[in-house]
Amino acid sequence: SNGVIDPGAIVRVEVAQIPKTSTGLALEDTSRQGTADANGVVAFTNMFPGVTYRVRIDGSSKYHNITVPVNAGATVELGSIWG
Repeated sequence: SNGVIDPGAIVRVEVAQIPKTSTGLALEDTSRQGTADANGVVAFTNMFPGVTYRVRIDGSSKYHNITVPVNAGATVELGSIWG
């Protein structure tokens, strides 16, 4: 918030788009939530390479689209959001 890390912030993520060339994916359209740790970092599991997710801080109307790189390994840093 205002450039300050917000430990305890709730972050929501949901599928926004799957790759047009994908096959075999069956993803839910409900949102998941995670809580920021003391460093303001939130981790989500089971995010699929090539899929674009809508991410927002709970209570904010500002969404950010983040795409997991197609060549992502077991863990990947997706960048920062604000709102």
